[in-house]
Amino acid sequence: MSGTGTLVLSTQSLDSLTTKDLEGVTFIQPADPENWTEEHRLKLKEVVDRRGLDHPLDTDTLTQKLENVLSNSDSRDLRALSDTPTPSRSPSRVRSPGPQLKAMMAEERRKNEEYYRDLISLGGRPAFPPERFGVPHETRDQYRDLMDFWGSTLGQRNGWLTFRRFQRCNRKTPERFARYEQEVRDYRQREGIGGDIHLLYDHKQQTKMEEWKEFHYYHHRSLALYQETADKARQQRLLEKKNWEEGNPSNPDIPPALYDLRYIAEADRDTFLGVLGWIEEQFPKIAQEELEASCQAASEDASNAVEAPEKEPSSKATRSKQRTSSRTKKAPSSVLGQVDSGKVTKASKNKPESARRISAPGSIATSTTGTRRTRAVAKSQPTVSDATQRPTPVRRSQRLIDLAANTQTQQLQVSSTQQTTTVPGAISKSKPRQQPKTNSRTKTHGSSGPSRAAKKSSPPQAKPQGINKRRASATATNKNTPAAAKRRSKTRLAR
Repeated sequence: MSGTGTLVLSTQSLDSLTTKDLEGVTFIQPADPENWTEEHRLKLKEVVDRRGLDHPLDTDTLTQKLENVLSNSDSRDLRALSDTPTPSRSPSRVRSPGPQLKAMMAEERRKNEEYYRDLISLGGRPAFPPERFGVPHETRDQYRDLMDFWGSTLGQRNGWLTFRRFQRCNRKTPERFARYEQEVRDYRQREGIGGDIHLLYDHKQQTKMEEWKEFHYYHHRSLALYQETADKARQQRLLEKKNWEEGNPSNPDIPPALYDLRYIAEADRDTFLGVLGWIEEQFPKIAQEELEASCQAASEDASNAVEAPEKEPSSKATRSKQRTSSRTKKAPSSVLGQVDSGKVTKASKNKPESARRISAPGSIATSTTGTRRTRAVAKSQPTVSDATQRPTPVRRSQRLIDLAANTQTQQLQVSSTQQTTTVPGAISKSKPRQQPKTNSRTKTHGSSGPSRAAKKSSPPQAKPQGINKRRASATATNKNTPAAAKRRSKTRLAR
């Protein structure tokens, strides 16, 4: 049975046909009309006429059996009930479904809604509401072809999954996908379908429009088979109608009005055309959805671009307000406290002796080693210009900044004053040191040239001169020794 109330029958299956096979059948369609003869039609007519006669109903016997089962009182009540006329059913009275039927309907509705959501999540577009029987009567004809083709929301979801498998099958390898893409373009050009299609190897990266075009091709390629089958059925129907009009009907028992009805193949073709029409109606809707999505994305980007400059000045204003408020606040006295000028002067006097020698304006470095040492120490010491050009911290108050600058200036002034007063005097009073005695070991083999010690000795100007405190005290102590007195006496005699 190919459809509800229709039986497709061949000459081979006619021999095994029984009346039980004809239950619920209202129309019989020959599977191979060219093989049917008059003998086959008569045999089919005999089976059809015998339908309902194999099990005749004996009402008297049935009544007797019922009376035997029921009691006398029940039988009297039954006779009394049968004698009373049956009231006509009011057309406005509708029998409400029972609890079991309500539970079944609720479960069916829940499943349809679940399939409906699955179809949307998989990328499909529902063709009709999730509840088929909930569609209003005035719009039911609008979804008739779609419901006949897919049957239910579950059928449409399964159809979309079949399309997904079709996509993956044609994308197993790049070579196969290239052939498939060319086939799609050739088919669209051959069938006169307007527009171009751009398929991608990864179908998940395709736009909605390109994916729907591929879905349209997936169904449209079956149109030729539907059309061919429907054309053959229509030709057979028109031929039988012509034979009946000429007085030579193939089956006299078939009323002529039946030849004006479509065969099943013709009805399936028309249903499929309705599905293709619905698919093509979705193209402008998808284009509108993509346009709205792009406009929304552009507006969001523009709003983000406008909000960014607005936030930047506000942050700058906040920072400037913070600086102004920090300047107006009174600096806490516990940060540095009172700075004593005496401590500053004393700290400047405690500078290392090497630093005072190098920074002295009167010192002259003639040797290469002394010059290198002087440059290295000079680089490590900050100058006045560097100290004044140091960037001030941003978040310190103005009072702390001024206090630190004054302290640094005082230190530089004290150090420069000390250098000018002490270093030149020490150089003028100091006596040049005598040359060290040459070691006898260096003058070997009768060499008359200068020794290595003489070559490596630096000039007296490059070495620190003057007598420090310890040397002076040691010299004063040595003058009081007997050896010193003896030397002084020898010096006087020599004079």
